[in-house]
Amino acid sequence: MAEVQTIDDLKALVSNKGGIAKGNVFAVALPPLAGLRSRELNLLCSNVNLPGRQIMSQEREIGLIRQKVANNHAYDDVSLTFRVLNDYGIKEYFETWQNLCINQQSLEVGYLNEYAFNMKIHQLKRATHADQAFIGQNDTIYSCELIQAFPTTMNSIELGDGNTDAGVNLSVQISYKNWKSSVSAGTLFGVTPNESSSIAAAAVAPQSQGIGGRTVRTGAVARANSKPSSRTVRTGAVARARGKTPNTGLR
Repeated sequence: MAEVQTIDDLKALVSNKGGIAKGNVFAVALPPLAGLRSRELNLLCSNVNLPGRQIMSQEREIGLIRQKVANNHAYDDVSLTFRVLNDYGIKEYFETWQNLCINQQSLEVGYLNEYAFNMKIHQLKRATHADQAFIGQNDTIYSCELIQAFPTTMNSIELGDGNTDAGVNLSVQISYKNWKSSVSAGTLFGVTPNESSSIAAAAVAPQSQGIGGRTVRTGAVARANSKPSSRTVRTGAVARARGKTPNTGLR
């Protein structure tokens, strides 16, 4: 006969596991762009969802037995909502990030490693005692890292003379290559110094990078400088072998 479980068993389980997780205690760590740090971005974020995953399947039939087997996986975009301050810095942040994807002046599409960065979503543990009022890095109970994430949708902001008391919010959708989770405490806000340096270089300072034997200029500033594009054809020895002047212009 099965053992009858009581409310005391539930209380003991909740107590042993550190309590029930609260959905309003979270943190997000986004790449620092447009002069905004990850701590500031986290303070402005009012809503975020942890991603799920669906296992795709197909039916396999062997004799009279029909069974579903896994053949792929899929996941939805992550949605975030931010409070907009009077400097509209959060909107400028995502405009800058999307500008790395497609430059709005030159209409040139960027390379994936120029605009795709990892970001993290942390579920935090609420303090249970008065002397534990502050939530720190060790209070992270679950972390989800989005791999090669970038904003695909920045929703419009509706303004109206009837919105006298309502604050302005900005909703965005983040697409990514994949995600992985961790139950150990990690870096709560922001990224590591090495990651921060690479992000700043991609967003602000032009740099030289070899791709396929060619030297190219990367970064938003480089693409906006109206200088010859990195996407050249028949340069150097190849052009001389064909008896033509090297072409360093746009394709």
